[in-house]
Amino acid sequence: MSAANIPLTSAAAKPAAAAAPKAPRLIVPLLVVTAYWVGWVVVTFGFPATFTQFLYLFWSPMIIAAVLLIWFLALSRLAWLDRLWTVVAVAAGGCLATLLCDRSMGFGLIMYALPVALTAVVVWLVVTRGAPTLTMRLGLLAVALLSWGYFTLLRIDGVDGNLSPARSWRWDQTAEQKRLAELASAAKAPQKEPLTLPAVSAADWPEFRGQSRDGAVRGTHFDPDWKAHPPRELWRRRIGPGWASFATVGNVAFTQEQRGEMEAVICFDLESGNQLWEHLDKARFWEVVAGAGPRATPTFHEGKLYTQGASGRLNCLDAATGKVI
Repeated sequence: MSAANIPLTSAAAKPAAAAAPKAPRLIVPLLVVTAYWVGWVVVTFGFPATFTQFLYLFWSPMIIAAVLLIWFLALSRLAWLDRLWTVVAVAAGGCLATLLCDRSMGFGLIMYALPVALTAVVVWLVVTRGAPTLTMRLGLLAVALLSWGYFTLLRIDGVDGNLSPARSWRWDQTAEQKRLAELASAAKAPQKEPLTLPAVSAADWPEFRGQSRDGAVRGTHFDPDWKAHPPRELWRRRIGPGWASFATVGNVAFTQEQRGEMEAVICFDLESGNQLWEHLDKARFWEVVAGAGPRATPTFHEGKLYTQGASGRLNCLDAATGKVI
């Protein structure tokens, strides 16, 4: 065989071109966060003030967080450094927010901040697809920190009947602080003669949910047509935080409130709204779910008023004077 017939290979031949990296799968996280917000609209406007709404707002952020974590680490096709960078950025923002937020936020960081932070990160990845890696990473870190950081500026002052949180800036005065300022500036009412309380009638409300504890008033007629004959507001007063309702006998009403470090039992005149007497105990109870203040409604029985503080203090007071029996 002649040398002319032997095929020759060149050492300078170019190697095969490396396969282009696959584009990241971004449609999946985009669908996940979109589904969350669609569900949020449904439960907020379709099932307000229901346990269904609470369950959705509480559990769904944790579920979408778990789904997105699996996607980022296993299915995203992002470079491994970018996968870890994204997870660490979101987690770091959450940890900082937990340390810096107002204590009233509590579960609010999970229910409100977490879905916002996850949505912001996903949207950033979609918008910066194909952007230089450094730009994407620094921007993603900023988006995660700012999303969480916004909620560190807020305070939850309570939840209304529709399970909607009443938010305010954390540096604003609370309703309790406004109440304490009013008390500090108000002139002390002159001492009056002890009240003369009548026997409980069918129209009175001497304890929680009424005399039979069924929420019904007997022996009194109310006009049911409030559009034609609306009730007339007699007075309005600011009171401190708490979950006590009112007990009424004759022309007086009893309730409880929190005043800073003191639990207060108060007696009001029903016609004017003026305070007739108060009894104070040094006690303060607070929790994330329901805030500060007493949880129980006073109970009137045979001239005595029984009250229970949120920390467990039980009082028997003279209902006419507020003095301890």
